[in-house]
Amino acid sequence: MALAALACVWLTTSTAHAHGFQAAVVRLDEHAAGVFSIAESEPSAISIASTSCAREGALLRCGPGGLAKATLTAHAEGEVFVRVTYRDGGEAFRALSAGEPFEVPLRGGGDPRPSSPWRFARAGVEHLARGHDHLLFLAMLVACCRGLRALALSVTTFSVAHMASLGLLAAGWVSVPQPPVEACIALSIVAMAVAGERSWLARSPAAAVAPLGLLHGLGFGAGLLEAGLPRDRLVASILAFHAGIEAAQLAFALALFFSLRALGERRDRWVRWGSILVGAAGCAITIERALALGTR
Repeated sequence: MALAALACVWLTTSTAHAHGFQAAVVRLDEHAAGVFSIAESEPSAISIASTSCAREGALLRCGPGGLAKATLTAHAEGEVFVRVTYRDGGEAFRALSAGEPFEVPLRGGGDPRPSSPWRFARAGVEHLARGHDHLLFLAMLVACCRGLRALALSVTTFSVAHMASLGLLAAGWVSVPQPPVEACIALSIVAMAVAGERSWLARSPAAAVAPLGLLHGLGFGAGLLEAGLPRDRLVASILAFHAGIEAAQLAFALALFFSLRALGERRDRWVRWGSILVGAAGCAITIERALALGTR
């Protein structure tokens, strides 16, 4: 029932949420004295209030004081990551919630109120909640686990693989473009739905989870690093974001596991029909992302 409901939720939406980084990202980069380019992953993610700055499309022209004391206010749904970089290498970073203001600190003065790890953990929770493809994959993984021991082993393996991907990306040892990875992630949903619990996957789901966990980790890890996390708090920010994802993932997995167990003898029938719907959703996402590869 839960599997079918989750698949239907996706099928009734016009566009699949990518598995990549879900929070809105805003970057202001200084290219000339007092002139900043503005890059927003979502339109109108922030507004800028300043007596010395004027916005001209994707450019922000400021007076001698630059962005100092300008107030940026987030308007996008969920967390908004804002990064300001200066020509001399200085930077300011803040994670904001909708409606929350951020007063840009003086150039070179550092951020007097840096974002706490809790903000990144919450962004991780929101990432999972908005990542329908990840939830579909996780639903099929849970369906393959008959007992709590198998579920615990599978989820733990998946989490470790996620963290390994983040470590490789953060160290600069791996660099992958997101669009092909997202297409492969969609294909992994189809693979899990087809394999189901009638194969070796049901007896050893963790065996398939490790490589697929690495793949899914690459999906959001690359986007997270591109968000421009503060260099002096990079490790703490990544760990907090990962902790938020894993906490939400565990809660979802346990809720679905016990929901399926409560079905008793009807469990297999619901899993079978749910697998068909999840597989159909996975095929649709795969085709959508494969076609989009030629346009990126």
